[in-house]
This record gives sequence, structure tokens and C-alpha cells, in this order.
Amino acid sequence: MDISQKLESYFETANNHIFMIKKALKYVTPYYPLASDFKENIEDDILFFALDSLVFRFAKLQDWLGQKIFKTFLQYEEYPVADINFLEVIKVLEKENILDLDMWSVFREIRNELSHDYPDYTKIAQNINFIIKHSDILIDISKKLEDEYLKIKKLKQ
Repeated sequence: MDISQKLESYFETANNHIFMIKKALKYVTPYYPLASDFKENIEDDILFFALDSLVFRFAKLQDWLGQKIFKTFLQYEEYPVADINFLEVIKVLEKENILDLDMWSVFREIRNELSHDYPDYTKIAQNINFIIKHSDILIDISKKLEDEYLKIKKLKQ
């Protein structure tokens, strides 16, 4: 599998995560913002599954972008990535106006906090509210990368 095929496969997976995020958002957005006592006051079981799906897919998309797409995209651009660390990758993508380093760091922090089962539902509600409000930014990062990849691919043909 060449690098172009890899990226296309990676974007297909990213788009599946995006699809699920958007489905979950349709269901949870009417409940925004979640109160810190949301666990006790929401009787809709489907809402809990939608919230769980939203958090899971948000984390999966962020992981997928960071672990698979970022470096592969830069390689496709013929950027030398063999000897650069993840922070340098992020900085290059920031220079290309793909993402904002500070926002990426916040996304990472939120993702890490939600991946642990802490009983602090005030913090959990705040983090989920952040995801509801800002998931479009993470989706835009993926879309910008895919759009840029398609532009480059067209030029290479």
C-alpha cells in the first residue's frame, strides 16, 4: 500500500468517526449545556449512549489524527518527518493553518480527563459541554487535511 492509499484509508476511518460524532451531536445538543447533576436528572437512556458515543468518537478521532494522519500527511507533502517529534509535527501543521496548537492541547487534556472514570461529574459535564461546543474544530482539522491532501494529489497527477 503506497502513502496515498494509506492516507485515503486513514481518512475513511476519520470520516466514520466524524459521522458518528455528528449523529451523537444531533441527539445531545438539545440538552446543552449539561448540568453537573446530569447523571441523576436525565432519564433518557439513549442520551447516555449518545453522550458515551460522542466522547468515545471524539477521543478516537483525535487519536487517529495524531497517531496516523498527521505524520503520514506531512510525508505525503514530502516533509522530512523521520527525525521530528509529535510537538514538531503539530507546529508544522499549525504553520500550515491546519490546526491551532493551543486548541489541540486543550482537546488532548479533555480527552485524557474523560478517558478516566473519575466521579467528578461537574468536571465531566464541563468537558462534555466543551466537546459539544468545539467538536466542529476537531472535525475541521480532519477535513482541512483531507482537502489539502486531495489538492496535492491532483497536482501530482
